[in-house]
Amino acid sequence: MFYSTEDELARRQKSKETARNLIKNVIEFVNTDSLYGRDLWAILTALRGPDTNNMVVKALTTQKIRGAVGLSSNNSANAYSSEEKPEMILSLHSFETTHKENLHFINHHNYAVEALMNLGFIPQVFADR
Repeated sequence: MFYSTEDELARRQKSKETARNLIKNVIEFVNTDSLYGRDLWAILTALRGPDTNNMVVKALTTQKIRGAVGLSSNNSANAYSSEEKPEMILSLHSFETTHKENLHFINHHNYAVEALMNLGFIPQVFADR
């Protein structure tokens, strides 16, 4: 599809405004909602993944969380996402002993799993697996 320069500038401006408004809305919600603001923050902080670039850990955690909230594997951020069913996301308490370098992130992941259950993205029944 061909866009004139004016159309392209308008499209970019609208996209930028949408992104800014989404960020403002998320931050306002996290700042003010005592019921689910913490859950939203837990999921957002787990979406990035571990700092170690350990793809095994990322595949077991981040990619599944991204998929559970609906991030397509074909997304504009080129972020890896899992197409597995959300119930395949498990708490990783036993994983902590074998991947100690990722302990900080595994804590983020476990908080996100709880938040995904609280918000209905994955069933509560999978909490203790």
